[in-house]
Amino acid sequence: MSTTLARTGYVLPAGPETCDVAVLNGNMQKVDAQIGYTICTSATRPSTPFVGQPIYETDFGLRRYWNGTTWVTFNRDLQVVTSTTRPSGPISGQQIFETDTRMLAYYDGSSWIQYAGVSDGSTVHEAEYYAATVQSVPSGADTPLNFDTVGNATTADVTRGTATGGGIANGKYTLNRGGLWHVDVGMRMQASDGSSFGVWLGLDNSSAFRFAENFCNSGGTANIGVNLAITRRFGPGTALNAYAWQNSGATKNTDTFAQAVHIRLAWLRP
Repeated sequence: MSTTLARTGYVLPAGPETCDVAVLNGNMQKVDAQIGYTICTSATRPSTPFVGQPIYETDFGLRRYWNGTTWVTFNRDLQVVTSTTRPSGPISGQQIFETDTRMLAYYDGSSWIQYAGVSDGSTVHEAEYYAATVQSVPSGADTPLNFDTVGNATTADVTRGTATGGGIANGKYTLNRGGLWHVDVGMRMQASDGSSFGVWLGLDNSSAFRFAENFCNSGGTANIGVNLAITRRFGPGTALNAYAWQNSGATKNTDTFAQAVHIRLAWLRP
């Protein structure tokens, strides 16, 4: 009497039995169906799997196998998605690559954690703006600088807006991505002789922090420039202003020579 294998469903004829072509064909059809991975989705997994049966889920980009009781994930394949099409039911340790942000991310069991990826130049995490228009800076007043022109790069990680203090257009820069940032600012003043002037980086409409500053006492007649730079960790949503200041007793104008009045912001890592 023939025997049916429990795991695969193959039919084994008994030794003295005459082989039935239909039985052989049935076995071969099972072999053909079971070779390699079953391509499915998480909602269309095989309803009667055999122990050890492997599947590949196209919606999650994961390989799993049936252990006789449940489906077990046995790899951490890197799934290619966007930041808006991440897997809806991820497992802890699952990794993805986001084509829109060019970032890698892994699931820590409760949320997606992004970390630095590679860029082909189509998506960057840096922004550069400069002033093409002369700006008046009152004496003795911290004045947000207006960087009115886009430089070499922009990024969704930085939003340019109007500074709250004084309503200065293009004076506020909101960091949308938390992590380690590098910021450098340049400012050049016209006819700065006989006065002090400089630039400092702080929060929008606040003097609570001076993250970096650079001031100069000018004794000559040349237009003088100052620069500052800082590498610091900022939380998401931090809004920054680059403030100009001078104490000549009269209004002074910035000097926009060769993009000397500029701000550059680069996200480095989480």
